[in-house]
Amino acid sequence: MTSRRLLRWVVPALLLLPRGASAWDARVHELMPERALQGDPRVKTEVLPAVTAAELDRFRLSLDTLFRAHPDEKVRAEYLRRWPTPETFDARAFKTLMALNPARPVNGFDVADGLPGPPVQVMRRASAQPDTDGRNQDRLAPQRLPDGRVVPVDPIILNLGAAQGVTSQNHAHAAFAEVQLTDDPDMLKRDPRRFAWTTGWPGGNIRGFAREQTQAHYDLAVLAAMGQNPSLSHLFFGHALHYLADAGQQTQTVQVGLDAFYVNAKLARSERALKTLGGYLGELRSTRSLTLDMMTTHKTLASQLITTQVLDAAAGKDVPESVKAALGAFAQDDGLFKQDLEMSVARSVAKASKRGYAPLAALISSRLIDATAGEGSEVYRHILGSVQPRMSNYGVRVDAPVENLAAVLADESDPYVKAHLESFYWLHAKAFARIGGAYRLLFTRFLADTTTATDEERTQRAAVTAQGLLTTRLKELQEQEVRLETYLKAPPPVEDPREQSLIWLLGPLFTPVFLLAGLVLLIRWMRKPVPQHEKDSASYM
Repeated sequence: MTSRRLLRWVVPALLLLPRGASAWDARVHELMPERALQGDPRVKTEVLPAVTAAELDRFRLSLDTLFRAHPDEKVRAEYLRRWPTPETFDARAFKTLMALNPARPVNGFDVADGLPGPPVQVMRRASAQPDTDGRNQDRLAPQRLPDGRVVPVDPIILNLGAAQGVTSQNHAHAAFAEVQLTDDPDMLKRDPRRFAWTTGWPGGNIRGFAREQTQAHYDLAVLAAMGQNPSLSHLFFGHALHYLADAGQQTQTVQVGLDAFYVNAKLARSERALKTLGGYLGELRSTRSLTLDMMTTHKTLASQLITTQVLDAAAGKDVPESVKAALGAFAQDDGLFKQDLEMSVARSVAKASKRGYAPLAALISSRLIDATAGEGSEVYRHILGSVQPRMSNYGVRVDAPVENLAAVLADESDPYVKAHLESFYWLHAKAFARIGGAYRLLFTRFLADTTTATDEERTQRAAVTAQGLLTTRLKELQEQEVRLETYLKAPPPVEDPREQSLIWLLGPLFTPVFLLAGLVLLIRWMRKPVPQHEKDSASYM
């Protein structure tokens, strides 16, 4: 296939994708552990040493030993089938098991940036690394489709982003509530959490993996501590905090999130259809692609706005009081959320005493998602009211921070705009309070799970954690392979978001004819002679 023909297939597909859908900025991720754990007397102050390549290898080999001793015969056999010898479980295999890109240097697996340093500093730097080292990006299968398209190792990636580039990590950082999803746009009015479009793989589903990644990295943190490597342990714990924060970001818990995006997209498309005579005299994009453009634009601007304001507040600059409150909220607690979270964890810990392994990090993530998802549409509504209307025009798509944010914001002297901005900041204050509370509770569990009295207890803790981690990761890996097999058997055609509408072509052309015909009929009807008996009847009355 020639490059020109390939572009005809690939470019339309890329237009459909919600490109550059921003999560928290890496600098905000770094701010969170420092603010949430600031002054906590349980945080030690000693300097954690750097982790050497030899230590990374020893840690991986210690996991391999634990995995090979898994008590479940089926799990153990599946692991041995994939990696029959310790030598085969190399760094690439380790990253594959963890659903990371095996070809990229990943912190905790190949490198350990951010060390040496005090624990809070290590966790702060590590909390940004899942974004900065690109561990969830560009995970490609060795096969290509006959038309030349690259194939992600898990086709579910395509329903939240592209196979390659920044959005190829969207699936790993998204955090949807455990509700039944539908593609009925009417659901955007009733319950935006439940609305989602399968944009790249219509035959598949939509799923976010933030809770699973939180748990997986937390388990690695516990295992590193049991291996008496506190530096590596705190590095992995910082990674777990990254995904936990993603679970607390309102716009990460919905795909489209706001009915106004869909309505505005329909209006913009209708206006464009009229100008282009249904796409015959110019490009006409689908309502779906325009909706995703508007979502991406406002998600990107929301991320940039809160990042700019919070970092300014941290630097001591003059910001609105609501922004100062948002920054301070990391150290506060949402009372009701804290109570719900602590009760949920306590119940899980009680059950864990019987079965051993309890995925508490995933549980905390899930409770955070449930408390957050209902606010996703509100954040979008307020950012929509805070920026200029032209950001919803046909063809506008912002998928990276703009050079001059003030140029796209609406007039802050307008009371309507000011109210939206205030609500936008206060919603983030609520989110930051929940995230801060979740951080502190997970840190409490981290201390409990990594504090052991004897070598025997440490060995037992390591075995139970490794068993739970391997069981979960192998299950995810098998499900991923089934999805890939299904996708390769029946790959979807490339959907072209550009359309041509015969109705919009014929409508404007024939409307004058229809109006003229109607006018002629009306004139004839008015000139029609009145029958004599109707005249006599009128005269009699």
